[in-house]
Amino acid sequence: MTVHPFPKMRATKIPFRWATHIDGDPTAEQVEIVEDLLTAGAMSCIYGDSNTGKSYLASHLCFCLVENRKFLGKRVRAGSAIYIAGEGASSIRQRVRAYKSHHGALLENFGLVETAINLLDADADLPALIALIASAAQEIGSAVQLVVIDTVARAMGDGDENSTADMGRLVAAGDRIREQTGAHVLFVHHSGKNQLLGARGSSALRAALDTEFATSKDEAAKLHTLEITKQRDLASVGLRLSGRFVPVELGLNQWGNPITACIVEDAETPPKRAREIRLPKGSETAMETLRELAADSIQVSTETSVMPGGRRLVNVEKWRDRYYQRRGTTGDEPASTRRSEWNRAKKALIDAKTVGVWGENAWIW
Repeated sequence: MTVHPFPKMRATKIPFRWATHIDGDPTAEQVEIVEDLLTAGAMSCIYGDSNTGKSYLASHLCFCLVENRKFLGKRVRAGSAIYIAGEGASSIRQRVRAYKSHHGALLENFGLVETAINLLDADADLPALIALIASAAQEIGSAVQLVVIDTVARAMGDGDENSTADMGRLVAAGDRIREQTGAHVLFVHHSGKNQLLGARGSSALRAALDTEFATSKDEAAKLHTLEITKQRDLASVGLRLSGRFVPVELGLNQWGNPITACIVEDAETPPKRAREIRLPKGSETAMETLRELAADSIQVSTETSVMPGGRRLVNVEKWRDRYYQRRGTTGDEPASTRRSEWNRAKKALIDAKTVGVWGENAWIW
């Protein structure tokens, strides 16, 4: 069979290539900016409960890239970073001071955006941000390697995290940033009321990510741990890395008390503990389907003694039917098995206070 030459194709803006033309150096397709963790020009997310160290670890990652220091024991590809502090810009400034003081570092290629940016408005802040990144790259003479967006909620303006459409617009904004600047885009996000169910809001963000991290804190050991919960191109799902937050004194306040901020030091990662709460089979699928239905619902709750106001309501039977459709069946599985699995999953989500049910309606807390 003759493969070449191919007939001349009509010019198109859509990227296209025959498999016989895919050759060259395969390493060029997968450049790691952090060993085993992040690849160049991709998209990732760090999520976790409050005070588990999401922002600290994200800013520490930036500092390590800029200073060419290992991040939690992993080698980095030196480069520049821009941190968009949608909340707590003053805290990031203090961490910069602490890192520079402790390490004698300059952090000369680390930039800080000290305000929230609405990425859902494609004609407002997004073009301005891309222009800023391009300008910064021109100023330092090389492309910006990492852009951190902290947090997802502050980057969505009046958008709804539970809306598949709104979260899809956020993903599109992230894609536009990395496609036009070449930077890796890292979102900082909150977990839901039950961290076992993953990051808060629509699963559309997670579906689009190349890498996802979950953070946790061990109060007794004073450790903050980062665990890879999704990895598209690298064989490192489940990898756990830990750091210890060490305070650095920056001066005295007006009362003569020390002003401190923490730097992150590498620490040995302890063995993973068994989860205290084990969600039954089907819980994640049940949660995903409820988020999808809630995003499309036009019925909004009115506050009562048992139901919060302003929540998008979903008919429980409609939720169950969508769950069955998503779950599918295997072989000669009896209907009772599917029904029991659904009931256990629904009860677990209610007990975890992630989902509320009253009468024929369900909602996300």
